[in-house]
Amino acid sequence: MREVKSIIESIGRDHSRAVKFRSKSWYSTKGLPVMRDHLKRVDISLDDVDGLNIIHVSGTKGKGSVSAFCESILRATGFKTGLYSSPHLVELLERIRINGLTLTRDAFSKYFFDVYNKLEKTRVDVVILEVGIGGAYDCTNIVQSPRVVGITLLDLDHTDLLGDTIDSIAWHKAGICKPGRPAFTIPQVKEAMDTVRRRANEIHAPIQIVPDLDDYDWQGKPMKLGLAGEHQRINASLAIQLCRTWIEEHNLHHSDKRAGFGHTNTYSMDGNIQTASAFKLPATFISGLRDCCLPGRTQIIKHDNVTYYLDGAHTPMSMKACVKWFKEASAEEEQILNSQHLVDFRERIRINGLTRTRSVFSKYFFDVHNKLDSTKCGYPETILNRFRSMTLMALNVFIHEKLDDVDGLNIIHVSGTKGKGSVTAFCESILRANGFKTGLYSSPHLVEFRERIRINGLTLTRDVFSKYFFDVYNKLESTKCGYPETILNQFRFMTLVALNVFIHEKVDVVILEVGVGGAYDCTNIVQSPRVVGITLLDLDHTDLLGDTIDSISWHKAGICKPGRPAFTIPQVKEAIDTVRRRATEIHAPIQIVPDLDDYDWQGKPMKLGLAVNINVLTHL
Repeated sequence: MREVKSIIESIGRDHSRAVKFRSKSWYSTKGLPVMRDHLKRVDISLDDVDGLNIIHVSGTKGKGSVSAFCESILRATGFKTGLYSSPHLVELLERIRINGLTLTRDAFSKYFFDVYNKLEKTRVDVVILEVGIGGAYDCTNIVQSPRVVGITLLDLDHTDLLGDTIDSIAWHKAGICKPGRPAFTIPQVKEAMDTVRRRANEIHAPIQIVPDLDDYDWQGKPMKLGLAGEHQRINASLAIQLCRTWIEEHNLHHSDKRAGFGHTNTYSMDGNIQTASAFKLPATFISGLRDCCLPGRTQIIKHDNVTYYLDGAHTPMSMKACVKWFKEASAEEEQILNSQHLVDFRERIRINGLTRTRSVFSKYFFDVHNKLDSTKCGYPETILNRFRSMTLMALNVFIHEKLDDVDGLNIIHVSGTKGKGSVTAFCESILRANGFKTGLYSSPHLVEFRERIRINGLTLTRDVFSKYFFDVYNKLESTKCGYPETILNQFRFMTLVALNVFIHEKVDVVILEVGVGGAYDCTNIVQSPRVVGITLLDLDHTDLLGDTIDSISWHKAGICKPGRPAFTIPQVKEAIDTVRRRATEIHAPIQIVPDLDDYDWQGKPMKLGLAVNINVLTHL
């Protein structure tokens, strides 16, 4: 893949240099002849291209959305789809999709070098081909006989090549129409519509305007689009007409007929543009529209307690649409959050989609409650806080059969406000240097989630991480739990993945860093750690842990366990008093670590380190 990237970068540099010397006249006179030459050099004939059953889409705004809707609808109808769209978000290979999936790096590399040296072709039922720039002289317009053509919203873009008027832009975009091949456009401003109509007539292409999305018969099902925003409604209607026409063409030439539509669209060549007829949407069209996904376009990503709204808007018109979408989507989320409530605690935990019976719920509830209550912690209001109690109980339900496996991991458990990551990293390094196979679970990550889980100091490979990730995901998914996000959020899920990794990789020791607090943190599912460490204590997560050092310390020291040795660094008096009292209540022997200078370094230079690590190693 590195060689592929190098060649692509070289081609890009050559292209950038060439563009500087290419005029609008070169674009209009040489672009397509050069593309025909390229096709000939890789042994692709124009008949080969036209045999791909192409839906060709041009326009200024919405080409990507319409292409994505078409691909999703036709895939839902049972066709093998090929989608070519641009630009990409991260990698070039995202531009080419088979059945909705980006090519793997290996597959992309294979076809890349087939073209770079000499092409070998893959067969699909339908290709949805998005224009790059303009239309008439775009390299995709090498297609001579597309099954159907679509034109999205027209506006000023690439004016250096296409001209600086709507008339000129529309002339180029409508240039992908072909004689006798049906074409569809969304409603346009008058100047654009007049040019599109005139251009289609000159080419002898029958063209229609798509109807409003409300005009279709949704068979009583909710009108739901996978791409959000009011502007996507007309894009969806265009995709519906393109897919309907493509399928009707397919049915004329194949015995495996799909999706009947009642009467067929009729096309007029009298110079006027008619509105295409709406119809009853097949179930596959409805599901295709609903399931359509296009990363970076009105995309919503939820990460822990933060919602990200992503859209690649880059012109004044698209930015206005983006702002409108964001206001509507964020207001809807706010309304949902404000209206959420639970009638019964039991509803938070489901197995096979069903709430547990009161007797089963009570069993697990009192199992957790009694374990917490046995510590005599003196913070009843925290114990009774339903979020924190339910968190541990949920994990207890999901992995109660595996608790012996977890406690067989030989765990070093580390909590604190500052220094947890440093202490766990030092512990891992010391123990690995002593010949132990180490497992480290720490957070947060810098780039990828898999950085949180390490074996012998190394991040898991993507393949290994994926294996354990989906092992946990599929086990949870198979229960069809429907547990709310507050119960099994990202950190708790990753904790399950980490424990799964360490159990199956048979590590000698696990260094486990607490997420938030300690007493009710999901890592505190561990019942019998080998040793516990507490780093510097200070105010953090006060909304969950309380706004005093006393309350924070109570939580952090809550990972202590009866009879298991614990160590803390020196703390301010209020913190050390609470830690000592908490450890005593739990019956955990605890000590304060000495200064680093007090150790015998055998005459070697004292490098940076934390004293708690030496004690942890000694007591392990």
